[in-house]
Amino acid sequence: MKILHTADWHLGKLINNTFMTDDQLELLSKIKQIISEREIDVVIVAGDVYDRSIPPVEAVNLLSDFLTDITKHREVKVIMSSGNHDSASRLSFGAPLFSSNGVYLVGQAEKGYQKIEIADGEGEITDFYVIPYLTPFEGRKQFDNPDLKTNDDLYEYLFEKISEERQEAHHSVIVAHGFVIGMDLPEESESERPLSIGGADYISYRHFLPYDYTALGHLHNPQKVGTEHIRYSGSLLKYSFSESQSQKGVVIVMLSSELDGNRQVEFVPIKPTRDMRIIKGPLMELVSEQVASSGNREDYIHAILTDRGELIDPIYTLRSVYPNVLSVEKAPTLKAGRSGDGYSVDIQEKDPFVLFEAFHEQIEGDSLTEAEREFVKACIESVLGEETK
Repeated sequence: MKILHTADWHLGKLINNTFMTDDQLELLSKIKQIISEREIDVVIVAGDVYDRSIPPVEAVNLLSDFLTDITKHREVKVIMSSGNHDSASRLSFGAPLFSSNGVYLVGQAEKGYQKIEIADGEGEITDFYVIPYLTPFEGRKQFDNPDLKTNDDLYEYLFEKISEERQEAHHSVIVAHGFVIGMDLPEESESERPLSIGGADYISYRHFLPYDYTALGHLHNPQKVGTEHIRYSGSLLKYSFSESQSQKGVVIVMLSSELDGNRQVEFVPIKPTRDMRIIKGPLMELVSEQVASSGNREDYIHAILTDRGELIDPIYTLRSVYPNVLSVEKAPTLKAGRSGDGYSVDIQEKDPFVLFEAFHEQIEGDSLTEAEREFVKACIESVLGEETK
């Protein structure tokens, strides 16, 4: 059986007042191409299908078109679970009807998980244990169990139930959305919504070790968790500039009793037309032909400007070259090694020019020019002269 693992689509995502709909449509089209070329049997979307609990119409239409195409024309099964951004009840709408057409929408599950059994062309059966997003608070109420205080408690409880009905003759895949950690902390990004505070959201990877593959969602950087067969596929697109160096894509898993360890896992990168990247330098250098032509001008840009002094409407200047500038910041010029906790001269010093000169050097990182010195002195003398009248 060939499985395509993806997650964190965040359909309807809005970044700095820019909808990502066109970019999401492009990436979904590329995923459909991979499904056809690789002859995928099952597509897993491990949560955060939408970016919000009430998604915009455009996002719903994107999902509808995708599901219609791959199930009607490509005969692919789809397993889609809820994440912390989704509305579990809305995502589950029509689930019994859709399941008869090979689309399994798991937003809620009476047992805390739903078992889906799918056979491949060779007759080998894979059991998918799909765990929709659930908080410990919800788990305590649903299972009437006051001991489920953390996410790890909740997953330990769920896996005890899953292990009771697991069939050793079948392949087994876990689908989950949460913060799973191995020996080291995983890579996070700014676009992920925290699940809890103080580490109560952590889920140990040890629960997933006995299963053939674990398809995870929530963390936006593709990564393994402790071992090759427990993975985050990463998000559909880069949704924050903290992900600018991340490689997006999907994970393709082959399950077969003839393979070593019953599985073969491959990350397949997907590159969008418009990337998300950071540029840094003086304003006029960034908009020069030499710099602009070194990359795609249509990319989503965060510009860090290193100019000294005030700039007049720099985003307008940048957008004349990079139409998709999303944000601009002025680079701090504090000298390396300075703490920024205080001035380099005694604050009791009464000469305002000396105080200003020290302040400027600490903030800007260098001394005033001769022209600036004369200008500041003139301003101070003018102000002090007015005060004595």
